[in-house]
Amino acid sequence: MKKALPIQFLSYKEAMELSFFGAKVIYFPTLQPLIEENIPVYIKNTFDQDADGTCISNSTKLDEDEVVKGISHIENISIINFEGSGMVGVPGFSKRFFESLSNYKINVVMITQASSEFSIVLLLTQMSKTCQTSD
Repeated sequence: MKKALPIQFLSYKEAMELSFFGAKVIYFPTLQPLIEENIPVYIKNTFDQDADGTCISNSTKLDEDEVVKGISHIENISIINFEGSGMVGVPGFSKRFFESLSNYKINVVMITQASSEFSIVLLLTQMSKTCQTSD
């Protein structure tokens, strides 16, 4: 990713998801006892000791500028989770979104949407092609 930035805060849940999908710096069995005791974990950069690093804890702190916390993959399948109040009750949001995917000939394998309209989760098959096209 050309514009990847360090993640300042992660919840335990987010860290576990990233670990499950291949984040090498986080090993889930190491997190489990810390989660049970609600002990925060600090991941630091060994090459830049002055860098802030990442705090993994029970709380979820959101930065208004944060859109994506992490990207991971399962071979040939991508999972995208859109969350936010900005799509609740907005007519045409899903239509515009799926039309955009269609324009790039992206195949949607599975869709789930919460009844609150607060989140949509998609499984897609051609994300690498999409990322190359949108660069």
